[in-house]
Amino acid sequence: MKAERSSWRVVHWLLVGAALLVGCGDDGGSNGSTSTSVTISAPVIVSPDGSDTGDRPTLVVANVTVSDGSGASYSFQVATDANFTNIVAQTSGVAEGGSGETSWQVTPALGGGDHFWRARASAGGTDGPFSSVGDFEVSKKNVKEPEGREILFDPLTNGRTEATRRGGGRLT
Repeated sequence: MKAERSSWRVVHWLLVGAALLVGCGDDGGSNGSTSTSVTISAPVIVSPDGSDTGDRPTLVVANVTVSDGSGASYSFQVATDANFTNIVAQTSGVAEGGSGETSWQVTPALGGGDHFWRARASAGGTDGPFSSVGDFEVSKKNVKEPEGREILFDPLTNGRTEATRRGGGRLT
């Protein structure tokens, strides 16, 4: 009878111990503190979207909402394709604008043609989702030639070639 009572006590204490462990749950080693994850909304494109721009356009997004109320920094990407496999300009760490919008003027200057862009915000070590993809065109008329280069314009006039010098510098 004594052996049964002793066995019963061991089983009882094992069950109590197991119940306590299950009831406490796993705090992930945080010693009772809870961690919260930061959520960040996607930026909304303001401009340009579908317009013709110069070769260094200013990209503008509406500021994001961060779940913990902290400020965000922004990253921008510009590519020549909508899948962003050919990124031609990008930056990160752009401080959030105080007017409800954040902007970045593209550097370096872009070549002519269609371009696609997107942005996303980061806060508290978390990267938010990218914005939708915006697009713009840099028409050849808006591409500035570097100083010191000359452009030779050669229309056929009266059935013969006549060159007209345009730009700075001397022809050599």
